Amino acid sequence: MKVLKLTLACLFASFVAWIPFAAAAKEHPIAAAKPQNGSLFLLTHEGIVLAVNLDATKGSVVARFDCKLVGFPSDLAVGMIGSQEALFVASSWSTSVGMVQGRVQAFTTDGRLLQTWTLAHVIAGLAFDPEKQLLYITTGDTPEVYSITVQSDASPRDVGEITGASKLGAIAVDGSRQQLYVADVDRGSVFSMDLGTSQVGPAGRVGTPQALLLDPGRTELLVADSSRGQILAIKLNSQGFQSVPITPPKAFRSPTGLAWFGSSQLLVADDDAGTVTLLDAAGHAQLKIPLE
Repeated sequence: MKVLKLTLACLFASFVAWIPFAAAAKEHPIAAAKPQNGSLFLLTHEGIVLAVNLDATKGSVVARFDCKLVGFPSDLAVGMIGSQEALFVASSWSTSVGMVQGRVQAFTTDGRLLQTWTLAHVIAGLAFDPEKQLLYITTGDTPEVYSITVQSDASPRDVGEITGASKLGAIAVDGSRQQLYVADVDRGSVFSMDLGTSQVGPAGRVGTPQALLLDPGRTELLVADSSRGQILAIKLNSQGFQSVPITPPKAFRSPTGLAWFGSSQLLVADDDAGTVTLLDAAGHAQLKIPLE
């Protein structure tokens, strides 16, 4: 997730069909998402969604579609609408009279538009709860969190406020424990929110958290720290929410997206480098894919 720049130009979003990938300039991913089975999906600065197929030894971009977003993209999540696998893409813009608008669009994985929701805020981060089929949204212009019932066209619902936060960014959800984890990109803080009580508390502190990802056991929260160029893990069950390095500092130029490849290998999207790196369980790079 990148901090958004707003534009006065107001464009209309429309669907374009999924097209085969052809050689192009290097892509710059700002978010990553991967279903348990299937391709890795990346959202770029230009509002393009890339599909990357990979194994332990090689990987390549195999397809792409243009979301034709209004304004600037911010985040990507993968989930389900009923039995239909979907990609959720967030973007925001400013109207000609200076009003902020945010939009979440749901697409099939081959680029067909399914649904659109709007919100009068900058949309910063997305996270999907598969147990309840709820999509959680952070706003970049207020410390508020919203949710979308994805099987409905109802407007986003206010969930609560992250008290003490300055500028919200990435978000992760632990549906089984009814916990949200929300990054503050200005202050380098990570907060927790109890969805049952709306109680907010500190979960950790890093440099500039651009992406959050829970480990399969829900005991660690992985953080892509762009100012340190590093991946960290916050130990959720420890006193003081200790953070430990997964990679050394400056291992990446600007890590902006995280996704699991299997149960122990981690995929890291690097915005500035235009790459995706596969890390083993010890944090060592096994494969680097240039997005060209």
